Amino acid sequence: MVAVTGAFGSIGRRLLPLLEADPDIDRVVALDIRPAAVGRDVDPASFLAAHGKLSSHTLDLAQTGADRELAEVLEREGAGALIHLALLSSPTHALEMAHELETIGTLHVLHAVAAARIGYLLSLSSAMCYGARPSNPAWITEDHPLDPPPSRSLRDKADADRQVRRFGDEHPEHTVAVARVGAVLGSADDHFWTRLLGRRVVPAVLGYDPLLQLMVQDDVAGALHAMVRARARGPFNVVGRGVLPYSHVLSRLSRVPLYVPPGIGRSLLGALWTAQLSDVPRHFLDYLRWSWVCDGERLRAQTGFAPAVDVGTALQLFATGAWRAGRDGLRGAA
Repeated sequence: MVAVTGAFGSIGRRLLPLLEADPDIDRVVALDIRPAAVGRDVDPASFLAAHGKLSSHTLDLAQTGADRELAEVLEREGAGALIHLALLSSPTHALEMAHELETIGTLHVLHAVAAARIGYLLSLSSAMCYGARPSNPAWITEDHPLDPPPSRSLRDKADADRQVRRFGDEHPEHTVAVARVGAVLGSADDHFWTRLLGRRVVPAVLGYDPLLQLMVQDDVAGALHAMVRARARGPFNVVGRGVLPYSHVLSRLSRVPLYVPPGIGRSLLGALWTAQLSDVPRHFLDYLRWSWVCDGERLRAQTGFAPAVDVGTALQLFATGAWRAGRDGLRGAA
């Protein structure tokens, strides 16, 4: 049996059907702060009845005692694996909430995994935790140190990543993996890159044109499923196939670049962020300045997974809105 935290987020909703369809997985337990069928005119009981393998529990990982509550659910359900997806997909002004969810929430997950003796743990992370700087290698591998900019949201993600890996090192009886996901395009309006590139006018840094990797949400879900099946251990880059310069990305999407000098741009974004007039922290401008391309070979070698959609096709789907008509995880099955 496989349990999933953050199960009704944009990635979780695509992963759950893959887990349900897997003949080697007898049951799937979805845990989320939101109930099943949230945001739709579907009765939760009817929704769960339509998914024979799926059961659902409401859980807030940021609350005191969440580790005990999660451990009880895992033990009661007989879980053998846990996929931890309950992390934010975009920066937020609610910094304390984000810290409680990502740093403290991940600690609660680790305590629960230890208490319930869960054999396999897969935790979500971000490739942005490597940071974007001119000293980056052409291809960042998993042994490259995490060094995000001083943005609270990325620092919390990097801390959660380190916590999970430290837990795996100190508890070899548990098989532990981390999925460092790159830039994702899809239908989730709360995802940073989707929202940023979905605008008509998009920020760009004068004199810089970094390479970008982009992937679709279905490929992220497919990669996570492949990692669970292979019981992959350690950190893995989960990134798109192929790269394009940022200027080409904007051209293919018919976006208008708003060029700003590096120093002025950071100061302006910082002021707008502080005034809560922008959803882009100033340090995120670095990712539009220097390349942070990651090597996904380790994932392919250990799980056999490769993204089905390359960067050009991902942009075409996004530009035409074709992804809106595509599979949206559990939505079509409810």
